[in-house]
Amino acid sequence: MSTIIVQDLKGDILKGYISNPDGTVMGFMPSNSISDKTDSQTSKSTVCFTFEIWQTKSSDGGTTWSSPELISTHTECYSTLTRNSMAISDGGSGGGGYEDYLNGGGNSGSSPQNYNYSLKPSEMVTLNEAKNSLASDCAAGMVISNVWGSLNFRMNSTLTTNGSFDAASNTILFRNTNNITFKTLLEELFHAYQHTYYPSGIRTFSKGKSGWTNIEFEAKVFYDIYMSRNGFNSWLGTWGFPNEDIKKKYRDWIKKLVDYGPTAELMGQYNNWLNLFNTHHPHYKGYLNDKLNATGALLDALSGCN
Repeated sequence: MSTIIVQDLKGDILKGYISNPDGTVMGFMPSNSISDKTDSQTSKSTVCFTFEIWQTKSSDGGTTWSSPELISTHTECYSTLTRNSMAISDGGSGGGGYEDYLNGGGNSGSSPQNYNYSLKPSEMVTLNEAKNSLASDCAAGMVISNVWGSLNFRMNSTLTTNGSFDAASNTILFRNTNNITFKTLLEELFHAYQHTYYPSGIRTFSKGKSGWTNIEFEAKVFYDIYMSRNGFNSWLGTWGFPNEDIKKKYRDWIKKLVDYGPTAELMGQYNNWLNLFNTHHPHYKGYLNDKLNATGALLDALSGCN
């Protein structure tokens, strides 16, 4: 499940969407907000949300998808008591945030507050559920068995992605509770595995440094192999590819890696796809290191799994 939040320049949330694994998309938007001051530090509000359920369908096993169709819509209103941010002087967050906003509670009428903390017990339960769902896969299970015991896990709302691996502290970070999913966890676990596999770790190839593209593409290939092997229509390696024909050829390459393993012939095509990734990916392009052969962690994780 993934979440998209739309804010205005003042930080107020205007709209949000939640994408569910079954293809439905739930949207919400604040409407009819009424506010009257109760004192200098708080304001009382009635905030209403319109919830929409949308669904896309595929008749060919996930290759093509229909346009989103509105299934149902309803409106719910909540009374809130919001403490003004200027009244907070102790550096605390003041509560609220993305989860409260999505659930209609907490400081629903205010902007999300930044937070950075070790996962709560309930979040650790969600994390372990995601871990257990991955562990049944041969390659993912091998990665987990090698890195899990040494990892730390934290929540950090300042992330610009759903998750991140911090090599300096050996920590996997999540942006919010909704991002503790097996998909987010899978890629960050592989980054942790890369950090243990390569002799110098991956800090040398961190964001904006030569080799960053190589490290990220290897992780995307591992992710895509897992998704293809386990029947999910989810692809990271094709992001930014210019047309559907190229995307299909990449998916076919991944499916062959699943069916036949990383044969010399198939791995001989690896750099062609890496170069396309370096050319077209909107975020990771431009940091390719031609001298870095970053396929070792991938091959090691896949060994014995075909």
